[in-house]
Amino acid sequence: MRISGGKWRGRTVRVPDSQVRPTQDMVRQALFSMLIERVAGAAFLDLFAGSGVVGLDAASRGAAQVCWVESDRGVGRVLRANVAALCGTPEAPAADPCDCEASIVAADAFRFLESSKYPAFDVVFADPPYDRIRELGWGARLLAAIAPVLKPGGVCIIEHCVRDAVRETAGWVSSRRKTYGETELSFFERQSFEHADSE
Repeated sequence: MRISGGKWRGRTVRVPDSQVRPTQDMVRQALFSMLIERVAGAAFLDLFAGSGVVGLDAASRGAAQVCWVESDRGVGRVLRANVAALCGTPEAPAADPCDCEASIVAADAFRFLESSKYPAFDVVFADPPYDRIRELGWGARLLAAIAPVLKPGGVCIIEHCVRDAVRETAGWVSSRRKTYGETELSFFERQSFEHADSE
């Protein structure tokens, strides 16, 4: 895998030797083209982070803060190595670091979200295992858990199989859907309190 844009464009990223399904280059390029006015200076949350390539693409494009959340220990080791190689560590600064505040959380995504009861992120990207999305009500549960951590005016993007729609739920508006082969990106924005109260 390679970073698809920004200052690290073309830099390679390791992929875990597991059933992780990295977001493909074409999909990431399309994603960040649609987020072009949102990423620079943003706080970006990469849930079910895997290799971390989506969050690294955000950092490469000027995000001020990136948080990766991954529960699998083996995958997490690769994630940490990828972030360290580009962002550096206090012990070993990177040769070409970004100005991004980088953090990695080894936790279940829902436990992380439940422990963060304040709006901290401008963009939330979630790439859960496709079989989870197929569970009845799972997408709505994920959106409900994300809601408290998203800043007003923020956006949530869920990557999923095109055959498994993620539908808007209370408090959310489905603003865009884009399909790339078997992959679909569903964009959701929080309803304003004024709009929600008027319904």
